[in-house]
Amino acid sequence: MADISDIEAAQAIKLIGSSSDGTEQNPVGSIDTSLKMRPSGRDPQGLENLAKSSGKAYEYSTERLTTPDAPLTSVEVLETPWINSMGWSSIEIYIHSNVPSIIGGIEIQRTLDPLATTPLIAGQSEDHSYTVQDVSNGFKVIRVPPSLLGFRVVFTNSITAQSSFELIIIQHKDIVQNPSIQLTDTLVITDSATVTKSVLSAHNDLEQYLDIGRDGEGHASLNTHINGISPALGQAPYDSIETGQINVVDGEAFQIPPSTLTYPGNLKITNLDSVDMVFYGKDSSVTALTGDVIFPEQSKNLNINSNPEVWAITETGVAEINTIDINATTVDSNNGVIDPSNMLISDDTRSIFDNISDSCEIGSFDGSGSITLSNITSVKIKAEMRKESGAASEIINYSDAYSLAIGNPTTITSPVITAGVNLSFIVYVSRRDIFADVINVTNTMGLSGFTIIDDVQNEDESRITAIIMTGTASSNGTISVTFDTGADYGCIGVLSFSNVSSASPIFDSDTDFGNNDDTLAGSVSTLTNGMVIMGVGAEFATVTTREVGFINRIDNIGSTGNNAQILDISTFPVPTTGTKNWSTNFSSATADTSGITLSLNPSDALDPITIVQYEISNVLGATSMSQQVSPESDTEYEVDITADRAWTETDIDNLSLVPSISLIGNAALEIDKLWIEVVESGSQARISYVYEGND
Repeated sequence: MADISDIEAAQAIKLIGSSSDGTEQNPVGSIDTSLKMRPSGRDPQGLENLAKSSGKAYEYSTERLTTPDAPLTSVEVLETPWINSMGWSSIEIYIHSNVPSIIGGIEIQRTLDPLATTPLIAGQSEDHSYTVQDVSNGFKVIRVPPSLLGFRVVFTNSITAQSSFELIIIQHKDIVQNPSIQLTDTLVITDSATVTKSVLSAHNDLEQYLDIGRDGEGHASLNTHINGISPALGQAPYDSIETGQINVVDGEAFQIPPSTLTYPGNLKITNLDSVDMVFYGKDSSVTALTGDVIFPEQSKNLNINSNPEVWAITETGVAEINTIDINATTVDSNNGVIDPSNMLISDDTRSIFDNISDSCEIGSFDGSGSITLSNITSVKIKAEMRKESGAASEIINYSDAYSLAIGNPTTITSPVITAGVNLSFIVYVSRRDIFADVINVTNTMGLSGFTIIDDVQNEDESRITAIIMTGTASSNGTISVTFDTGADYGCIGVLSFSNVSSASPIFDSDTDFGNNDDTLAGSVSTLTNGMVIMGVGAEFATVTTREVGFINRIDNIGSTGNNAQILDISTFPVPTTGTKNWSTNFSSATADTSGITLSLNPSDALDPITIVQYEISNVLGATSMSQQVSPESDTEYEVDITADRAWTETDIDNLSLVPSISLIGNAALEIDKLWIEVVESGSQARISYVYEGND
């Protein structure tokens, strides 16, 4: 059996007037014949509840029976205590559950003696069900008339265990009051007046109350003025109204805006929400446990007779989740970005970053105006951006060269090579022994492998091999080439280049060799922004001249003696697509030579990388976005910064975003929009209010 707790009750009724200084008092002086004395009652928060239109005022008791920490398990039964209903005129039962009850699972049982130690069930019980539709609505309200002297509610859960459950019982008691006084003619009185049984009496100097006499025509006569009391008090009908709506949430009470009417007389509050309950009270300390309840899509009338504070809050624990996009509204600084204001909204106008130094700062996010619920559960930086479409290929750039010559190696290892972003590595090895085959290439740089591009030898004493390393280097290191036998006078040369196509790095290659010859020559096809590399080996000679336009990178390393070997490598940057001739002349006409010339394919325009940081009141946030952008159509990216802090509305107000570039090539970065996404949760309801009164 579930434990029932948190039972509250409050009863009050009072018929009052109000003087011009705001104090309560009986009417004094002479009374306006058009005045209607409207009975009213005070609710548990001390606010007056206006009588019904029939002239009745009511007092009521609220018993809130909840099990917020102990929802019902499968087919578990909850029984409320027996409740004394004697003297009460109506009963409302509010139930919320996230699953249905069994059929007939809400039973209202009656008893003749609710105060007995063990009350006996009597009379006819009343059965209801909490249906699937009620689950969809979020609640069920059952209104029943009192019967016998007491009752209780028995709720039986379905086979599915609940995760949330609430039961509230409200009883109303109607007290009939005389709704108005209509008197004519004039009778002057000098002291207090009280209405009893529709007869007006006044007390004399001995503090005795005497009925006021009747005139000859049988009419009671009164003056038509009230001294010291506002004539608008209780006057009907009212001549002015004020209306409005506000949102209220859990966790923080919101004040209903005060009336600007000169004589406000009635305030009607309507809960417009179809699920959440609203609770109201007289100050900002009101909670869902202390305020008076307004059920979903119900109203309450308050006879205010002044302009008191009225505060409202929603039911705690009824989850509502909203995702809000909050946009920056100002560009606070700019360094080189073209049209930075275009990133404030998504409208296919874009901010352009085309230089490594480009950056800007945007801010003025309206957190306080955008966030309405009590909890911020997620904060993300969001960006809608793309790579520039149709940009030219990148220009292949020479980076560095590394070389070594050694006597008779089985494995030859390069000097330490510097790794870098977007670098590719071309390796040449030459040797005098034409029978030394390359069988393996290894590295300590994190490169994934190698590909032999070409290999050529003359008939006797010169052989050269060209190799490209594959993958991306993660650290500085060496490259080692292993032969199947000792390679006399082995030489190794490594060149690094940026912006070489990773998918298809070699566009063309050409070879030549010579026996007792002093010239090597040929040609390769080229692409705009590409690179040509010419590597040659020779025995008993050095390179003396190279094709016009070639730049020497490794100059005749090795030995020029008889039965020795040298290695010489030069490069040529390609300006336009076409054919490039290559040639070398050697120092001896009796040299044995071999040569390989490569044409490298440039990469497509690089995918730009952006860094987006955030600041709060000029303090840098812990998490940033680092995003490489490949698509040439607008694409959304995000980074979650929720864990950086316990976020508040003020944090969002003081936040700014700082986008910059960490990698840029021929393709610019284009940002259509940069913003903050906030997910808020909590309970929220919208209420309307109507003031009636006189000006």
